[in-house]
Amino acid sequence: MAAVLAMAAPGAWAQGCVGTYAATALHPLPQPTVAGIDIRDPSPENQRLAARFMQGVRAAGVRTEGAANVAISVTYSLLGLGPDRPGGGESASRSDFAGLSGGLSRGLPPEGRMRIAPPAHPHGPVSLVLRADATRPGAGQVLWVLSLQCRLGETDADTLAEEIGRVVGGALGRTVARRPL
Repeated sequence: MAAVLAMAAPGAWAQGCVGTYAATALHPLPQPTVAGIDIRDPSPENQRLAARFMQGVRAAGVRTEGAANVAISVTYSLLGLGPDRPGGGESASRSDFAGLSGGLSRGLPPEGRMRIAPPAHPHGPVSLVLRADATRPGAGQVLWVLSLQCRLGETDADTLAEEIGRVVGGALGRTVARRPL
């Protein structure tokens, strides 16, 4: 969603992400939970997107002020990128959620900054497969995991980051059976 965020030109998307998500609590979260996000790339763009993501987490009712005792990290893959799209190939994967994540890296090594065209494409829509983990900062033990799969619609990168933050925040620490976005 985020490099989808960073990859999408501002104002290029408008209907967010249509799909499903599920979450699994592996261990209880510390109480009271104070969530933060681990950012690998502290560029201004990534700081802005991280702030919007955390705004969504906060809007879902999760405390985000104070010392974080839960770190959220995000990895994702994009599927359906045709060879004529900038970035090329049929799929792309990033472990830094356009810089919004950190912690343990899962998936393929990060690629250079990519830009993709809006989803209306002769090869079909672009799909996002995203994983969010919650760990204790510095401990590395995964306490909770969420997986999300969706078809990208039209919305700007900031709104998409906030929407995904709201989904992550709403499910944080809970087991959630497959549910529509």
